[in-house]
Parts: sequence; structure tokens; C-alpha cells
Amino acid sequence: MPNKFQPWFIWLAATTFVFFQFLLQTSTSVMVPAFMRDFHIDPLQVGILSSSYFYSYLTLQLPSGMLVDKFGARVVLSVGIILCAIACWLFGHATDFYQAEFSRILMGIGSAPVIAAAFGLAAHWFPNNRFALIIGLTDTIGMAGGITGQAYLAYWVASIGWRQTMLGCFIAALIITVVIGLMVRDKPYSSHTPPATTDNAFVKLKALVRSPQIWLHGIFVAMVWGVAIGFTGLWSVLFLQTQYHLSLGLAASASSMVFLGIALATPIIGWLADTFIHVRRKLMLGCTVAALIVLSITLYCPHLTFILLLILLFLFGCCISSYIISFAMVREITAPESRATAMGFTNMMSIAIGAPVLQPLIGYFLKGSGSANSVANSIPFNTQNFQHAFLILPVCLIIALISLIFIKPVTVSENLRADTFRG
Repeated sequence: MPNKFQPWFIWLAATTFVFFQFLLQTSTSVMVPAFMRDFHIDPLQVGILSSSYFYSYLTLQLPSGMLVDKFGARVVLSVGIILCAIACWLFGHATDFYQAEFSRILMGIGSAPVIAAAFGLAAHWFPNNRFALIIGLTDTIGMAGGITGQAYLAYWVASIGWRQTMLGCFIAALIITVVIGLMVRDKPYSSHTPPATTDNAFVKLKALVRSPQIWLHGIFVAMVWGVAIGFTGLWSVLFLQTQYHLSLGLAASASSMVFLGIALATPIIGWLADTFIHVRRKLMLGCTVAALIVLSITLYCPHLTFILLLILLFLFGCCISSYIISFAMVREITAPESRATAMGFTNMMSIAIGAPVLQPLIGYFLKGSGSANSVANSIPFNTQNFQHAFLILPVCLIIALISLIFIKPVTVSENLRADTFRG
């Protein structure tokens, strides 16, 4: 393999797992009525089932980042994808709510290290001034998984059922296991950065959690990405079916426009963040304000045309893509030997709100306002039920805007000083 192409092959191999884990995250959004019917559960339980993935995923972000720093991305990713394969098989054979919930938890365990590992590989294999761009491209691959999890899985769910669809995911996971084992290498042979010891890892972790700027970036990504997953990751398809009387396929395709917007915008925002360091906070501010406006129109302005709805959902995805700038800024205020742990911590914060909190919370509000016969009815809610339940989403974006007031810009000199720690 030509040396100049090796970083790209390694990155592509790792991002196959990124693609797959985003597919798993969003797959439940096209299966909500089927879960309510087959497991005899209400909307709150559907929210808990979907978010079970994120409880384990969230809990293991810091440990998985530390494991990547200690053992390398190749070993940790290989173990993770094997666990995901087992989980998909178990989920496809689940006969009740608790078996399905256990399977989702296992999926979260297996997927936990993927972002820390992918960003850690990018930090080792690519130049410093391309890191935000690589983050953007990585998220583009991930959003392609989100699009697949909604637009295309909806077709397979309608055609062969959700159980057979999950068994197809099991086969895909086995293929990805082979790809990672053959292609991924932890770092260039010229790199002599020693692996982190357990004691040093905890010292570095302690330093990270004591940094106010790390927490502020974490709050920003938690709120912005939390809105995306809280809405698009589970409830958007059912909302679009309710308000616009769309079929499952059309609603899923419309919802996937959010992920398409993220996929196309993240590399552009990453390039801007790498090229124009001084405008990073302004870019984050402008995008978050725009996201708040676009989401409010989408949720609370009735009688939108289908084309306008697609445009708004696409623009919402573009606007929330600014969360990747926080990853780049965290990377620049962190020493190289701690960067996988820092990426794990920031990624933990990014999913701390959306699925674990917002998805079941929205389900709770819907349960309190929907039809009493929620299991028997395929869509037991009306537009007002959803609009009431979704009030929490604009609030999260307002909190993100407040956090930006206290985030300090990273100067060029700080960027260079961080790079001097490279081994």
C-alpha cells in the first residue's frame, strides 16, 4: 500500500464502524409502531428502549477513550464491532421488551469506542491543520449511516420486517470486523508516543475534568447534538406521519434530510474552522441561532409544503453541524497523549442529553397527552401533542447559546503550543 494513501485507507476502515453505529442509533425511529405492537409497550417504553443504547454508550465514553489511548484503536474497535454483531442477532430474536432492551444496551457497549478511536487515528495519521476537516468527513460518513438507518431501513422494515432487517445488520457487522482487522493500524511507525499507563491515564482524566473550557464545549455539543438525536433519532418520523399524513417511507426520507444536511455541511464547517481560526465562535453562534429559528418554524408553523419541509429539515442539519468545531478546539487545548480520552469525554457529553434524556422525556410528555389506547392505535397522537412535547428542544438550543458566551477562542499560539507536546 502506498504510504501516502495509508492514512486514508485506515481512516476509511475505521469510519465503516462510524457509519454502522449511526445506523444502529437511528434504526429504531422507523420501528416505533412495530415495537408498540410486538412488545405491547407505550411511547415512554419505546423511548426507554431506543435510549437504552445510549445509556451504555454514554457511560463508557471515558473508559473507552482511555482504552484506546492504552491498547490502540485496532484492538478496541475489533472487540467493539464483534459485540455489536452479537447484539444485532439478539435484538432480531428478542421476544419481549426486556430482551430487546438488553440487546440495545449491548449495542451501546460495542459502539462506545468508535468516535474516540476514529478521532484518535485522525490525530495520529493526519496533519494538525486538517484535523477539523477529517472530523467533518468522519461525521459525513456517520450521517450517511443515519440516512441509511431512516430512509433505507424503512424500506426493508416495510418489505421484510424489522427482525430480518436486524439480522441483516448482524451480517454487516461481521463484514466490518474483517475490514477493521485487515486495514486499521494504530499509528505511523515513526511515532514514538508511549502508551498511556493506567495511573497516568487517571491523572490526565483528572486534569481534563477540572478544565472549565472542556466542560463548556461539552455543554455546547450536548445541547446542539442532543436536539438532533432527541428529535430526529426517534420521534421525527412519527411526527411527520402525524402532521403531514405521510407514509412511513416518505416520513423517513424527509427526516433523513437532517442527516443529509449534517453530512454535507460538516466537512465545509471543518474546513472553515481549520482555515479561519478567528471566526470559530462566530460561526458556532450564527449556526446555533439559525438552527433555533429553522427548528421552530418546522415544529410550530402549520401547513408547510412538503418541499419547504424538506428544505427546512436540510437547513436544520446544516446549522447544527457547527458542533464539530468544539471537538477541534478541545483537541487543541489537550496534550497528544490524552487526545483520545478528551475526544471520548467530549463525545460522552455530546450524547448525554439527546437519547438518554430527551427521547424518553418526549415519550413521557406524549404518553400524558396522547390517546389512552396508545398500543392499539398506530399513530395515537395529534400535532398539538407533539408540539407540546417538543418545547424542550428550543430550550436546549438556547442553553447552547448561553454556553458560547463563556467559551474562549483558541489562538494560533495556543494551537502551536499544544503541538509541541507531540512525541
